Amino acid sequence: MQSRNPHKRSLLCAAISLSLLPLATPSFAQEPEVEEVVVTGSFIRRSEGFTQASAVTQLSAEDLQDQGTLNIGEVVQNLAFVNGAASSVTNTIQGTSDRTTSIDLRGLGASSTLTLMDGKR
Repeated sequence: MQSRNPHKRSLLCAAISLSLLPLATPSFAQEPEVEEVVVTGSFIRRSEGFTQASAVTQLSAEDLQDQGTLNIGEVVQNLAFVNGAASSVTNTIQGTSDRTTSIDLRGLGASSTLTLMDGKR
């Protein structure tokens, strides 16, 4: 006759649990260093001809110093992909003037160009 050990089942469960414990330790992998990620979007409605993503050009302070000019207009006009710039002065009813400048980049037209200075329009 077999003798029944009342703790046999508990001991078996404990042994299995302890044998699987080394498999449950977390592994700490080295995280790769992430470079700066810039995400841009546009609310400009696109026609059928604009199916590709728009190019983004960013100029740093070093780029501006390399140009050797203090006028941002000259810096922009010296870029290879600028088709031209147009300036206009609008007089309002109060007698103040509003000076605006538009740039035609890559032949898309001035209305398709967004220029930000320090992240602001």
